[in-house]
Amino acid sequence: MVALGVELPAGDSFVSDLKLLVVPPLDGKSFSELKAAAKVLNVEPACDARRLKELVLDAFRRQIKTLTPCDMTLYFQNREGAHSQRLELLEEEDALRLQGVSQGALVVCQLATWDRPVSKLGESAYYMWAENQQAVPDEIRVQGGGAPVRIGEAAVAEQRPLRTLKNYSWNDESRCTVKLYISAEGEPEVLAAARGSEDGRVQADFKEQSLEVRIFGENVTYILAISELEHRVVPEECKVKVVAGKRIAITLRKEKEDSLWNTLYRLK
Repeated sequence: MVALGVELPAGDSFVSDLKLLVVPPLDGKSFSELKAAAKVLNVEPACDARRLKELVLDAFRRQIKTLTPCDMTLYFQNREGAHSQRLELLEEEDALRLQGVSQGALVVCQLATWDRPVSKLGESAYYMWAENQQAVPDEIRVQGGGAPVRIGEAAVAEQRPLRTLKNYSWNDESRCTVKLYISAEGEPEVLAAARGSEDGRVQADFKEQSLEVRIFGENVTYILAISELEHRVVPEECKVKVVAGKRIAITLRKEKEDSLWNTLYRLK
């Protein structure tokens, strides 16, 4: 771990506040300038990355006046033990302590914007909404296959009509991940069918350059499938998370870090 010369106390991150050494997103700065700009922030152990972004903006308001939480991606590295060998991406929704962040961890903020074509910018380069992209051609959408279901449910699932999902958003979130979102605002029936992550209503099948996610409703099966993504992913590190009543988040782990996804699917 890179040391910035700041001593932080040890402690139990599950019961006490976390003291984190935070390096702000100051592009083009030297190591000495970053070291001088770093600050120690006190956060509750239940704090998640979204709240931490807000605290970072408050702490570094003078240096990063125009940024919003959506413009940053956060990484952490512990001083010792687990997650101490390299920087790890902080997920938005989960508490820091549940992601393995320990007392005195280093948090590095990265700008989540790249030098994109002007047509991609919109209000923020961080989010690329599906309605601002070309429609996914029907010939490269997939409606077959999918993860296996229990034998007792297979016959019922096969009898349900399929509805292809087109109302979703996506963003090239960071050096390591691309995310897709199905929101309750855009697809309330889908979120109602998905319920929670533990209900078994959502099944995902990730391959090296394709994905298929099925949500089993009472009378219809909703499907989001792309047969050829723009770049390759690591299937075993891709995942789906349901935030009940709010959104379904699909995380794709890039096979090549720092690869820029200009579109979600490969154009033919």
